[in-house]
Amino acid sequence: MKISPLYHCAPLRLGIGSVIEVGNWGRLIRSMYQTGQTDGTSKIVFEMAYEAMRLACNPSAPSRLNCVFCCPTLDEAKKYWEANARANIIYKVCPVDPSCSMHVTSWAFYGFGNGLNYTAAEQRVRAYWTETPIDQLEVLVGGSVRVEEVLS
Repeated sequence: MKISPLYHCAPLRLGIGSVIEVGNWGRLIRSMYQTGQTDGTSKIVFEMAYEAMRLACNPSAPSRLNCVFCCPTLDEAKKYWEANARANIIYKVCPVDPSCSMHVTSWAFYGFGNGLNYTAAEQRVRAYWTETPIDQLEVLVGGSVRVEEVLS
């Protein structure tokens, strides 16, 4: 799959040409576990569920723990920024290796919300890896990306 350019939200200032490596989210999740932060427990459990389902349903997709999260369009990046990352900066990026694996999904499929039973939670996690998304799009990039432009 080739999608380029892509858009990435990051909490730090990066210059044009900077390379964003895979795995930052995985590093954060693993450090929460190592330090025993109680506020990170639900995120750890979520990621374990999403990783197990990826391995069962779509093992060729990049792992959430070893990817760069991007959006396929600037409009989608602005939606993500508005809902989740107002302190972040939006960057236009391109994969360093255009042939790296990618997975397009919806960040609306992430998390369990209130009141989901086991079956509904399982369906949501499976949908993240198997359904064709229509809104709130994110692209999991299985390789590093290079900053081409600073947009905000």
